[in-house]
Amino acid sequence: MKRILVFCLFSALPLRAEAAEPVATGPTLSLRALAFSPDAKKLAVAEQDRVRIYEIATGKRLEDRPACRITTTVTWSLDGKSIAAGGYSGSGKAQGEIYLWRTGQKPLNWRTGSAMVNGMAFSPNGQVLATATAGDNEACNTPGSARLWKVADGQLWRTLGNYSGNGSDIAFDSDGKSVAYCWTNGSANKYQTVLCDTATGRVRQKWTQSPRTFIFEKGKPLFKAAPLARRVKSGIEYRVEEINGADHMRYRFLVSKPGVKKPLTDVELGYGASSALFGGDYLATVMIENHFPGYESRVDIWKIEGFRARKIRSVAAGSYGLEDEKAGAS
Repeated sequence: MKRILVFCLFSALPLRAEAAEPVATGPTLSLRALAFSPDAKKLAVAEQDRVRIYEIATGKRLEDRPACRITTTVTWSLDGKSIAAGGYSGSGKAQGEIYLWRTGQKPLNWRTGSAMVNGMAFSPNGQVLATATAGDNEACNTPGSARLWKVADGQLWRTLGNYSGNGSDIAFDSDGKSVAYCWTNGSANKYQTVLCDTATGRVRQKWTQSPRTFIFEKGKPLFKAAPLARRVKSGIEYRVEEINGADHMRYRFLVSKPGVKKPLTDVELGYGASSALFGGDYLATVMIENHFPGYESRVDIWKIEGFRARKIRSVAAGSYGLEDEKAGAS
């Protein structure tokens, strides 16, 4: 099950932040995606052209793995034995690209035949990797696609569907028997989420919705106010949502209880980059600070304590579009 994870929280205290530890800043580094290990002891971060893995408890960088020229998504298998990263090559035709690392095996790398990989998910048994790719653009005149790949050898197993738009997310149900993906074509005002049978690829149902992402719950996508990150335990819901700002999206952290209209916690975290994820007793967010003509970004890790989130450290940082300005100042 993707995005529906559980943990136990107790007290109701306001959110507060502690000073982050110093982090190294790399030029033109764009932080795009996050993935917790199943035991929530590690965090994988897609940082431009590589995937870096950090230890949650200390913030120490454990691994540095070269990946796609532009790495846009990363995911971890439920058994913790496989990590996959997707993006595109960034040279010539923008071919979508996948990197796959498995414990005790040689890494695999292959092109998808479509444009940028936007969404990825492992099946619950870890044997299949699902991808949703972008479609037509100036560099790659091919349709987007939702596909299933064999983890053992990286071979294409099944194409679930092709579309003239951008695939934005894909997820398996908790038993792996169903897989859903969503795609959009804003210029044609087309939005669709498709639920398929994993074994046959047969389409079970379609919805005309317009989410960038969705939550898979009880065998079907859940669209209503789909947050960036969400988990439920003992009837208490914890989520991160976006707030429309003047120049960026802002994050808000909410804790709510059924039957109680007012949230137990509703606090703004700051400006974000549409990437947030719960893992164990932690929350990871990609945060942004706007410094015209570019921006600086970082990954913050928050410890969930009761009904509050306490920032404990930052594990990655970078900048985009500021190189000329910094060079002129030196």
